[in-house]
Amino acid sequence: KTAALTVKKTINNLESASSYNITLTVPSMAGQNVKIGDKTVALDAAGAASFSVTAGGSVKISGLWVGASYTVTEAAGAWYDTSYSANAAGTISADATVTVTNTYKAGTKSVSVQKVWANDSAAAPAGVTAVVFTLTGKTSTGKTNTITTSLPTNNANKWQGTFALPKYAPDGIEYVYTLAQESVTYNGAAVTAATGTK
Repeated sequence: KTAALTVKKTINNLESASSYNITLTVPSMAGQNVKIGDKTVALDAAGAASFSVTAGGSVKISGLWVGASYTVTEAAGAWYDTSYSANAAGTISADATVTVTNTYKAGTKSVSVQKVWANDSAAAPAGVTAVVFTLTGKTSTGKTNTITTSLPTNNANKWQGTFALPKYAPDGIEYVYTLAQESVTYNGAAVTAATGTK
């Protein structure tokens, strides 16, 4: 007796890739034929076969032996976490649907910033209390991510800091960041001159 598994793909906060690669492994059926969609496929020596599923789509695998143990897995992506419905591993008993979900994960890119003053000194001129700047991330696909923040407001750290920024856009392309100084707070007023920016 045989049964079928339908593998469904869902995504959260991701921009859909054309397809996602899923692997079904049924060790006791190594070398046996199953039907994946409308194609007959022989499971390899480990009892595995891989296939593509589009976001929001599904693929049916039929001809699986009732009583056989199986797992459904997907290779990890750097910009998303993968989770599975509870029946993504178990024993074939009847027709069932397994859901594989990818959720956007921006990751972290560390960017170091240092303010260099016009007199090439680590010390800010008297009266300076803040340096505000914008870090703008752009990808080759036109996605942007802009963060406005400030350096620690003292001379002890030589006006430098390291910032944890999103690494990946929702389409999986890495951000490249550029820096622009917005203002320096001097004697209580924001001054927008960019002299000494780095």
